[in-house]
Amino acid sequence: MKLNERIQSSAVAAAVAIACGSGIIGVANAAAFGTISNTTVTLARQYVSLAAATHTIPVAATVTLGVAYASGDRIRVGINNASFATSGLQSPTTVAGQASTCGVDALTYDGTVANFRVPAGGSVANSVCVFNLGVRTATVSTSSAVSLNFQSFISGTTESLETLVASNPVITTANQFSAGVSRRFAGVVDVEKDRYHFVGDDPSTGGLLGGFESQLHIDITNAVAGVSTDRAAAVSAVTVTVVGDFSWLDDDGSNSCSASDVTGNAAQAAGLHTSGPSAGTFNLTGASGDCRTLSFSLAGGSNGLSITTGLLKIAVGKTVSNTAAVATNSLGTIEKRIPASTEGYTASVEFSYFNPDRGTASVGSAVAVNGANAGSFTLNGSAVNVPFLPYGTGISRIVYLTNRSSQTGAITFSAIADGSSTPCTSFASGTAKANGVTFLTQLIDDGITACYGANYGGKIAVTITSNTPAASTEVFSGYNRNGSITSVVNSSNGK
Repeated sequence: MKLNERIQSSAVAAAVAIACGSGIIGVANAAAFGTISNTTVTLARQYVSLAAATHTIPVAATVTLGVAYASGDRIRVGINNASFATSGLQSPTTVAGQASTCGVDALTYDGTVANFRVPAGGSVANSVCVFNLGVRTATVSTSSAVSLNFQSFISGTTESLETLVASNPVITTANQFSAGVSRRFAGVVDVEKDRYHFVGDDPSTGGLLGGFESQLHIDITNAVAGVSTDRAAAVSAVTVTVVGDFSWLDDDGSNSCSASDVTGNAAQAAGLHTSGPSAGTFNLTGASGDCRTLSFSLAGGSNGLSITTGLLKIAVGKTVSNTAAVATNSLGTIEKRIPASTEGYTASVEFSYFNPDRGTASVGSAVAVNGANAGSFTLNGSAVNVPFLPYGTGISRIVYLTNRSSQTGAITFSAIADGSSTPCTSFASGTAKANGVTFLTQLIDDGITACYGANYGGKIAVTITSNTPAASTEVFSGYNRNGSITSVVNSSNGK
């Protein structure tokens, strides 16, 4: 029996009517009368990446057959961007309430094809069939949607009965994790308090520490609501890493950091505090010895964390009132100044997770944000960077500070030597004259000698911090090499 003999009488009548009305003699393509539809399952990409090789996701497609099927006719349901299960193919079921049953037998799965056939002596007409299929989770593409297609053939031939393509994807994937910096460090360091304090709380709510503070806010999202039920990875931990100069949080005077030494307990003068999502508390779990990296972690048990969305607040500042110009801790160590450098901070967020179908042994990780801008501190005074000053035989330095304001102010210095990884911090101090010029060369030279030795030869970069208005402060920097004077352009020149 040929294809045009399979078209139902109602379809033939419609086709003839269309043809006659348009002056065209012919028969309509039977493929136009069938339909295929399905619902969409959304999987987390992290769930897919850790799926067991044999794990399957059930999907279903509803097909309204457009022609009558006879004994031996074959049906192939194909899949794109994934593979079917290797066994367990089921015969399609009949939609409830349909007068005509879907008498089609399941044969085999064959990679990207599921094969079916009308049994010997059987026939199918006017049926709506539901094909229940298993898709191997580990084969699902995480970059392209998974779709289905339907094709049927006349028994014993390659002649097509009808070809249908689903309009909607059967499986899509979504990234489960995201994070971002919603508030950056933006504290203003108070030069009138010798840089021991901020001028106020940032944000104005403050309140996480005893004194003025600056806050970093990080939004964390575990988008389980965006995927189908039980198709998400379980979160075992969230780790936040903040990188920058935290040397001023070192409370024990050791010039190195540890987790216990920067947490700001009652015996310490500086520190940090965290406020995290309701699923738990982020704890400071690590501090690098050079005080440049702080790590915070929120950890869960074997069932994973219940976190969906959350806001981590990291507050840094003093734990004492800003009325204390110089603060000390329980060891009697004078607290360190907040850095004058405008060097910024960065933040990264990493999720550790597992596939709940396989348990905690299936571990993966995803970096939701890496090295994001986490802000910086500014001064309500002047910080001048001199890019280099040379030291060696026959060389002398020439450095003056001009203060055109009526305010006197303390001057401090920090430096780094060419080829050295050890900074020379707050190594000397002086006072800027009001409406005057202050000679700084000797103070700088004395500090370099103390830090690097009397015979140091090379180049150093210097930051000169003055508790005077930046707009009224300018530095002249240069050097004399065997009677020849060369000026060095610094960050205050040309204002």
